[in-house]
Amino acid sequence: MHKEDIKKIDFSKEADILKAVGHPVRLKIVAGLMESECCVKDIWECLDLPQPVISQHLSILKNKGLVASKREGNRTHYRISNVMVANIVASCMKYKMGGRD
Repeated sequence: MHKEDIKKIDFSKEADILKAVGHPVRLKIVAGLMESECCVKDIWECLDLPQPVISQHLSILKNKGLVASKREGNRTHYRISNVMVANIVASCMKYKMGGRD
């Protein structure tokens, strides 16, 4: 790729996605959602963090369009709704599982 081509690329959307997942808890949430849909209770039990903390992070991910939710009775189930964020986190997981820091 030539320098002139790089200058023309608008990475605004990608930068927003990277900012949204740029927190260890949000990376863990997305990694967990890659396995299956979860409700807030499942996530906070898995990560051993308070429910308000998980809800706050889910709100950020949802507002950026990275996760979607659906209501079932008194529970809200979350799932990944953005392929790019799934690919980013999958890449991070592959790197970490390979023993790299």
